[in-house]
Amino acid sequence: MNRHKRYNPLIFTSLFLVLVLTLSSGINAKAAVKQNAGEVTALAGITVDKNGNVISKKKTVTREEFAQMLVQASPYAGDAKNTATRKLFKDVKTTNSKASYIQIAVSKSYMRGYLGGMFKPTKAVTLKEAIYGTLGILGYTNEDFSNSSTGRYEKYKELGLSLNISKKESDTLTLTDCQNLFYNLLNAKQKSGDVYAKALGYELTAKDKIDADSLLNKKLEGPYLGKESWQKKLSSKLSTYTIYKNNKKTTSKSFQNTDIVYYSEALKTIWVYNGAAYGVVENISYSQSEPQEITIAGTTYTVETPKTMKKTLNSSSIKKGSLVAVLIGRDDKVSYLYPIEMISAYSDWKTKLGSDLSDYTVYKNDEKSSSATIATGDILYYSKSLKTAWVYNKTTFGSLDAITYNQTEPQELTVAGKSYSVDNPKNLKALIKKESIQTGMPVVLLFGWENKVADILPLTGIVAKGNWEQKLTSSLADYTIFKNGGKISSNTIESYDLVYYSNALKNIWVYDKKVYGVLNTISPSVIAPDEIVVAGKTYSLKQPALNTYNTTNSDNLLENSWGKRLRDNRLSTGDNVVVLFGYDGNVADILSVEQMPVTITGYVLSIQDKVIQDLNNVSSVKRVINIVDTEGILRDFPCTDTNIEKGSLVEINFNYGQTAIKKLQASYTISDVISRTLASNARILAVKGESYSSLTPADLKEISWADGATSYYKTNAAGEVTDVILYNIANSGYKFGILKNVTYSEYDSSAQLTFIIDGNETTLITNNLQLNLGTGAKSVLIENNEVKDIQSLTEVRISYISGKQANAGGSVYRISDNVEVYFSKDGKYYAGSLDQIKDFNSVLVNGFLEKSQGPIRVIVVSN
Repeated sequence: MNRHKRYNPLIFTSLFLVLVLTLSSGINAKAAVKQNAGEVTALAGITVDKNGNVISKKKTVTREEFAQMLVQASPYAGDAKNTATRKLFKDVKTTNSKASYIQIAVSKSYMRGYLGGMFKPTKAVTLKEAIYGTLGILGYTNEDFSNSSTGRYEKYKELGLSLNISKKESDTLTLTDCQNLFYNLLNAKQKSGDVYAKALGYELTAKDKIDADSLLNKKLEGPYLGKESWQKKLSSKLSTYTIYKNNKKTTSKSFQNTDIVYYSEALKTIWVYNGAAYGVVENISYSQSEPQEITIAGTTYTVETPKTMKKTLNSSSIKKGSLVAVLIGRDDKVSYLYPIEMISAYSDWKTKLGSDLSDYTVYKNDEKSSSATIATGDILYYSKSLKTAWVYNKTTFGSLDAITYNQTEPQELTVAGKSYSVDNPKNLKALIKKESIQTGMPVVLLFGWENKVADILPLTGIVAKGNWEQKLTSSLADYTIFKNGGKISSNTIESYDLVYYSNALKNIWVYDKKVYGVLNTISPSVIAPDEIVVAGKTYSLKQPALNTYNTTNSDNLLENSWGKRLRDNRLSTGDNVVVLFGYDGNVADILSVEQMPVTITGYVLSIQDKVIQDLNNVSSVKRVINIVDTEGILRDFPCTDTNIEKGSLVEINFNYGQTAIKKLQASYTISDVISRTLASNARILAVKGESYSSLTPADLKEISWADGATSYYKTNAAGEVTDVILYNIANSGYKFGILKNVTYSEYDSSAQLTFIIDGNETTLITNNLQLNLGTGAKSVLIENNEVKDIQSLTEVRISYISGKQANAGGSVYRISDNVEVYFSKDGKYYAGSLDQIKDFNSVLVNGFLEKSQGPIRVIVVSN
């Protein structure tokens, strides 16, 4: 089919978590920088130098350091580098790195020197000196305070410059004091009435405070991709920076190629984000030929750098309808955009990736994985640029019930009664046409993102007979095989199992449910049947015959697919047939039993004389055995062998339409059975007298065997047990509970029995007064609402329970998975559960089991 050559983008709307910009631990993502004095003054370039290093690292700030801060906070900040220094003070050399700042601060009357031509640059600055300078920046002069010795201090407090500063005028200032002072300065009003930050060109918040977000935006470097050489732009070693990734403090070791990186030299901080979104480009909004907004999978994102994005769109040929991955940075803006492609992992899919798969970061079912986990049939989305692959392996298998179209393109596929949205209608339309897929056909749906259908594969159904394996494109060992829903090995496929296969997926689904017997009737007609009766049981022909999907498959338009199948297989009433059931439990095919070596194993329930019609339609009275086979199906067969009697185990073979019946000996023990591996679809029949029940493999551990009990089993080619008859089982078909009360009839030989079973009280009648009718914990056999047998259970005192084990007087008993738990008080029983039993000291906890063998079937808790 060359399905692996398909290479198409598809539409999907899965939106992954978008992580937005956060600048420090605990800071709200929508407020990039809190109104934090240290961060704001650093970003404003007041308390740090040009490389982002804090100006003062001592306990107190010196006068020369404060001069630099003052100038950098003033409108003359840019003049410092162009100011020619001169010998203004005796103790300030012209080579001093702070000389130009001291010169400007003094010339603008922000600071003053000392008598004798000294500046005392290393002396700690006092609050009084700091007030003088900051008020000077706000436009206040000596004339504004000539009439008051405390005027400057009062104005300092009035303007809010004192916020978070608890110092007297004579006290020296620390770095924190200066950070608070200059932060307050930025938010204070000038003598003219304007907020000072606004005068410097900074944006304000609604509360007339400096807008820290806007300030950061102007000072932030980025975005850069994690894989790029952006680290070379840093002014110092990476280890000197504080790093945050997705709101959590981290180290540079956490960097990945697809991370979005920003940094601030002023804050010596790096912020890393790995937010992403995936989907189809639904719209691109332009302004003056540059993309401003991109809508992906229903969400519209602002483009962070329009010029760069324009180049990306042109170089990658990305347009409306393209499948893309976007990397999202600060403020939910798209920082980078890459095309994504999709393939199904068929035979040569690895060649599509453009490089070795080991270079890719792989996510499978949205969790980080490895390339080794990618299997045939997985759906891959990948980006060559990001070296990233997203893999999904969800599938569903069943009959294609319906296809919902919109303008000739499929929008929904209904399989096995459940509807699924289509990922790429155009692509699926082409697939359906190419593979001739139609309703009624068995298919496999492959799902991608958002659990939408990304691919569809038709399945071929065949009966496992002859050289059926030649239909496969490679060895059977290359296929993953499932039988009745469970994974199996190839050698457990038996002749005439029903097989559905996909060569593209290298998957096989096997079903082995069959019914054998005489084809009694075909209704309403042979040409257009809708039901058949085989061995006295009616089967509806709901679905078309195997590999027929239309009702007009023959030249005769009145003949349906089943009419043609019966005609092709030359079947008519009176024939011995085998009915095969498909994946949906419906009849899939009917074959003459002459065509296949069939063996039925069963137990004889009764023997009668009946009128039987042979293959020549001649009726006569014959001895007939009524058996129940290992599937629990009742069957009648003529049998002349008088050694076969009621209770015999038999094996029935079909040879060219005739039956050969052989008596078996139940010579195996329970240990013979449980020591072997059971097939996943093992058929287990438990019998005792005329009673029988079908069991699951899990039921075996619940079985209690009578003395001398035996069994019979047979195996498949892999040595797995496929059929078991458990003969003379003590509890076959029995229920467990409490016989609460017995009332004898005054008019006839009967008794009314009140049981508590499955937590419910029920009343039953028995005419057998010879039964064990004492009240208490019992096992009871009920048929047709009548008590057939009652057995008392053995009582043990339980001292404690651990999981599903009970300790009783030094002996340990397993507790049945279906144990009945009752709490008894004043002669009444209340249904409970195992986990409600907490106290073993003040109450009696008694367990009841069969013939001292276990498991414990009933537990009663009483005072």
